[in-house]
Amino acid sequence: MPELGQLHCRENDRRQAVLRSSFNGIDYVEIWADTLDRQRFLHVHFLKTPVPAGLDGYPGRFSVEGGVRVRDIRVVEVSTDGDHLVVEVDQPGDFSTYELVIDHEALDPVFARCAFSFKAGC
Repeated sequence: MPELGQLHCRENDRRQAVLRSSFNGIDYVEIWADTLDRQRFLHVHFLKTPVPAGLDGYPGRFSVEGGVRVRDIRVVEVSTDGDHLVVEVDQPGDFSTYELVIDHEALDPVFARCAFSFKAGC
C-alpha cells in the first residue's frame, strides 16, 4: 500500500500532466454556506481557463453523488460566471461528503470528479 505522501505526489504529477495537455479538469468546488438557499449553488473552478465549451446550459452532463441523509440531488441549471461555472442543484445536501461528476470529453477522467461538502463553511 502506498504511503500518503506518495498518493499526493502522484496526484500532483497527474495535475501537472493535465496542465501541460489539451485536457482540463475540476480544481475545486466552492459553496457559500451562509444561507440554506445559497448552498444550492456550487461554484466549480477548473485547472485552466476558460471554462470548457459545452458545459454552460447542459445540466445533464453533471451529477452529484453521495450523501447520507440527503441523496438524489439533481442538477437543474449550469451557467458561466466569469472564470468558473455555477451549478444550481434542487436542494442542499447534508454534512457528509458528496462528489460532483462532469461527463465531458475535454476533461481528464481523474479530474472530472471532485469531492466537496455542502456544509464546509458552516
